Amino acid sequence: GVVATTPTQRIPTVSALSMYYRALNDHPEYASYWYDLCPNGDARAQSASGPCTSSTLLNSGNQGSFRGWTFDSASHVWTASNVTQDGIYFVHEGSVDVGPGNGTFNNFSVIAEAQNADNCASKKYGNINWDHFSINAPAFTNLFMYADSDIVTHSNFSAGQGISTPPVISGMFVAGDQIQLETSSAGAVGSVVAGDQCSTGNPDLITTDEVKNPAIYYDPNATAPFTSIISTTLWLEYPG
Repeated sequence: GVVATTPTQRIPTVSALSMYYRALNDHPEYASYWYDLCPNGDARAQSASGPCTSSTLLNSGNQGSFRGWTFDSASHVWTASNVTQDGIYFVHEGSVDVGPGNGTFNNFSVIAEAQNADNCASKKYGNINWDHFSINAPAFTNLFMYADSDIVTHSNFSAGQGISTPPVISGMFVAGDQIQLETSSAGAVGSVVAGDQCSTGNPDLITTDEVKNPAIYYDPNATAPFTSIISTTLWLEYPG
């Protein structure tokens, strides 16, 4: 059939910090299962003053794991395990990795905020490196993963459901820099946004965008989790 063309749409700046405040204002219903994971190893409640400023200390950095997460102070990496509990996790000025084993999370969203996110020369952390742990549904509205820097997925990973049998459950993968989805599993249901705001990082997981092997099942009926990024996901663009 005839394909109508529309003007090119600019992708607004990807900013985990901006997303934090929008989530606080637009979705107060998520506060009870939103967790700030802090650069000193603390876990705190969400706060109107910003990430990791709440007086509600959920777990001290010297008490080991929190809801299945562990923290490495040298690398600023929070590591999820196969016993990590469902929820929305905001990693403040840090990165995300996963430990050994396999598992499935029922309702899960993770956000990684970089340090100095607005300056490519001094930007650090803000990466998500993920494999083996599948996600059935996002805990935050239509959002699986959001990173100021890079997102990389590897083997034995899938996200969303309803490819052949409804209902469709989908979510977005949003990276400020680059995204590489490489897995031999079923793939993901939703959509993918790469901002390509910086070409390098510290540390830098990848320098190019790529989808290799997995299928991305686009959900045209999904609403974006935050209008500052995409007002509607009902568009596709394939650069030359």
